[in-house]
Amino acid sequence: MIVTEDKYLGLAADWHLRIDGKSGILYYYDPEGVIFHQLSLEKVVALLLMDGKNRLSNVREILSYLFDYLSESEIKKIIESLFTAACDDKNPTCFIKVSDTPTVSHCYDLEHFINKINNAVERDNFNLMKGRLAAPLNLTLMPSNVCVTDCIYCYAERKPIHQKELLSAERWLELIDEAHSLGVELAVFSGGDPLTSPAILPILKRAIEKGFLFILPTKTFVSKKLAGQMAEISMQKVWTQISLDAISPVTLKKMVGIDGYDQIASESISNLVEAGLKVRVNIVITPLNYFEVSDLARRLSEMGVKRIGFAGYGRSHYRHNDELFLTEDQIQFINEQTEILKNELKAIKINNSTGTRDFTRMSPEERSQTWKNRAKCSGGRSSIAIAPNGDVTLCEQMPLEQEYIVGNLKTQSIAEIWNSERMLQMVSLPMEKFKGTSCYQCNEFVECQEVYGHCFRDALFNFETIYSPPPACPKAPFGLRMQ
Repeated sequence: MIVTEDKYLGLAADWHLRIDGKSGILYYYDPEGVIFHQLSLEKVVALLLMDGKNRLSNVREILSYLFDYLSESEIKKIIESLFTAACDDKNPTCFIKVSDTPTVSHCYDLEHFINKINNAVERDNFNLMKGRLAAPLNLTLMPSNVCVTDCIYCYAERKPIHQKELLSAERWLELIDEAHSLGVELAVFSGGDPLTSPAILPILKRAIEKGFLFILPTKTFVSKKLAGQMAEISMQKVWTQISLDAISPVTLKKMVGIDGYDQIASESISNLVEAGLKVRVNIVITPLNYFEVSDLARRLSEMGVKRIGFAGYGRSHYRHNDELFLTEDQIQFINEQTEILKNELKAIKINNSTGTRDFTRMSPEERSQTWKNRAKCSGGRSSIAIAPNGDVTLCEQMPLEQEYIVGNLKTQSIAEIWNSERMLQMVSLPMEKFKGTSCYQCNEFVECQEVYGHCFRDALFNFETIYSPPPACPKAPFGLRMQ
């Protein structure tokens, strides 16, 4: 992005800025995923100055005044790096808006932010790990492990938890309040089916009141009354997700394990749309239903659904069937149908995440490239998962076993668990634990642990232990097909 000195700059409305210790996080939320950038203090202040009323020349001058230890060339470099990142291909929207005239911009109180940064306490454990946030960016909330269906593709453990062991409704509300005080604004509801929790409406209401952004996934029947109650607590501000995988009742029963789900899902969608709520439908695609998804998408568009997600079957650690993986031809078919549907159904947004993650046959070159471009693990670095009984794990797919639990929110706060020794031990596993594997004494070990994060989920699912290289690593043994 090339910007002249006389242009007015503003921060785009869909992007959010949060102070994180002595630095900041700029993030964008979309139902299909979250993008975030970690920023230095100087870059945070530069963005705060982009309030729609300051020209680029004003931003430079104020930065030079506030950070008088920086040279002109260093100030220029800071601004140019922001411009470079602003319209990166990975960003769905450019986070810096440029105008010839002053504009109303998504801006923050500069003085409040600077005071917050100045008052931040530098913690030793925060400095130990590059990329680990001072507080979570995202929480996975699991108010219930109960489901009304028994889907053949379910990835959740759904470990039975006695009613007496569940977190109280009051405690859930306290946790949302605490998360908000820490600057958390993003959540993922999971489980089990969240709508099976008796406390779900108060939880949703409090989350919305605190400005959380999230999707509520469910297969529970949403009656007109329930849809109305959801509208009353302003669920229009977020997304409700109904899973519906096929048009044929016969196919659908094979997928979800109960009779009549086609009617349950269809009526739920109609009731939610009628109540003014935003509805996304997730379609899990297997060889059983791949040929039905085009007709299903057209039907959903007619019903008022605004977003559809195509997701290929993925391996479950708790129940799995190789026959549910899509073939290459079936994936190609879905890709072709997606493009046809995108051109045909202009009023609906379709996200296609089908593909393969097969660690049984990747060539050394493929593994090397996959490893080089791997995503960073968010577990314990920017997110945690909260089970129905208050147990905290780094990933919702990990078993609820003591070995993987980092604390319990019945007796601890989110901040206490986030900063605990137990948490730090899990997010930075000692090399000694990896004796006998290619990780032991590997010269990339520290980088893997502290920069990218160790994917203990993939390691466990493929090799039955977290103390193993994940299957994407070129030095790992051949693993399993995951998708």
